[in-house]
Amino acid sequence: MNSNSAGLSSQNPVPEPSRSPRPASQGSRSGQRRSTRSEATRTQILNTSRVLFNDHGTAAVSTNRIAAELGISPGNLYYHYSGKRDIIRDLLAEMIDQYALHWEQGGHADQGLDLEHLRQGMLRGGELAWRYRFFGRELVALLRADSELAAVYREAYQHRMAQWSAAAEQLVAQGLLQPRSPLADLTAAVWLVTENWFTFLEITGEADRPEKVSPEKVAAQLDVVFAVLEPHLSPAARQLWKDLDRNEA
Repeated sequence: MNSNSAGLSSQNPVPEPSRSPRPASQGSRSGQRRSTRSEATRTQILNTSRVLFNDHGTAAVSTNRIAAELGISPGNLYYHYSGKRDIIRDLLAEMIDQYALHWEQGGHADQGLDLEHLRQGMLRGGELAWRYRFFGRELVALLRADSELAAVYREAYQHRMAQWSAAAEQLVAQGLLQPRSPLADLTAAVWLVTENWFTFLEITGEADRPEKVSPEKVAAQLDVVFAVLEPHLSPAARQLWKDLDRNEA
């Protein structure tokens, strides 16, 4: 609905008596079609914004540029999002939801964790970090600029760290992990590697050409994680890790 029609509706909220009411089922179907189209447009806005933010940074991308890239009017974009801040908030929510889905699909939510599942979870998390890499690059500035975004991110961080801590405790109970440092510190160290791996690749210039970021570069973060974990793994766990490396090569 455009702004003119919205204004007319607010001035004349009573239905015109000369119009026959449309059957409820027909109106429902029409409403569902509008809702589906609206959701599809929002998805397109988010996907296009994510690509532009990844390639150029959030500061360099305006809502007009996003609309132009999509081939829609700025007014159409503003029908769905009040501004760039709302788009960034929805992209964060999307990333958090996808991470939770990957965690559940990996069996971490309700099954016994092993090193193989842990490694796969790190790789899936790395793929998400690459997909939304502008967050890793700009996170501190974005959180400082938007207190609502910061609250959502920090709540998700606390939830993720609780999941990681529970996973580490499972590995300790299995005798695979024998921490020589406080478990919380070890968990935080692993999280820092996996959360910031692609930011590191961008800083060092290895990710200057995104199309050249190969599966091998995604998996290379596991080598760094192993360097952190190795002193704390049991001999059997160290051998298992190396066996998994060979099998995945």
